Order: sequence, then structure tokens, then C-alpha cells
Amino acid sequence: MADLELPPCGLYRTTKPHPDHGDRLPEGRLVHFHNHSDGDHPIVLMPKENTHNVWTFQDRGFSVPDHSWCHTLKALPLEGLYMANQAIVIKDDRLVAEGQLTQLGYNGFGDPILFFPTKAGSANAVLFPEKGMKVAPELLQKLTPVRLTGPRSVGPAVN
Repeated sequence: MADLELPPCGLYRTTKPHPDHGDRLPEGRLVHFHNHSDGDHPIVLMPKENTHNVWTFQDRGFSVPDHSWCHTLKALPLEGLYMANQAIVIKDDRLVAEGQLTQLGYNGFGDPILFFPTKAGSANAVLFPEKGMKVAPELLQKLTPVRLTGPRSVGPAVN
């Protein structure tokens, strides 16, 4: 299979055990997939550490010589800041208001977790907690990524 036929690099959840290392990488695990590597095959990296609700991944991973297994991976939206693009009812009949800022993260099983900020009492800042709320994957389609780019130069004025 040509590299162009492989899924893009990014966050995924395994839906089947790794063909050669299923005991260490079973189904239902968060991984970072790379469709390229220093070797001849794609590679999957397992989570290493979670800081501020964002995973870093191990430096060494599992090579994937069976390219068909790559297509069993379920793509996940990137971790980061999102805004609810509509009201969302989540478990326990809790309502997330349209326009609510949230941080999307995952547990090691690839389950989505939303973290809701509070305003810092002593600073002009919002704080995201270390504990969030696990939500159903289908609710993620109701979130829009937020880009924090700040102002930028638009170039010289034209008269």
C-alpha cells in the first residue's frame, strides 16, 4: 500500500489489537499514529504523560507492517480548546450552553473528556481543572476548535 493510502498522522483510538503486539496494545487505546517513520512502516506511539490535560507520547512505538490495520484506527479530534456550537445535553441531564469554552482531552482509552474553565479570582485568566467530564464521542461534532492566535499585522496600509 502506498503512503498516500494510509490515514493521516494524528490522534487515534485502536479498534483492534495491534497485529504483532496485541498484549501491549489492545483495542480501545489512545495512540498517536505516524504514517511515516525512519523504518519502512507506519508507527503508533502510546501515551507517556498527561500535563494540563494534554498527552505527550512515548519516543518509541510499535511498527505497523500490516497497513490494513492502520485503517482500523478511529480518528479523534485534536486535544485543545473548543467552543460549543450549540447547546449540548450530556449525562445526568447537564446542559452545556452554546458558546461555552471547553478543553478537549482524552483518557488513555481514547475516551473524550471535556474540561470546563473557571475564572481565576486573583488574575485576569481562566483556569482549566485537572478533572473533567467524560462524554460520548458523538457529542464532539457539536464543538468548534478555538484558535488563540492574538492580533497580527495586516501589512502596510494601501492608499
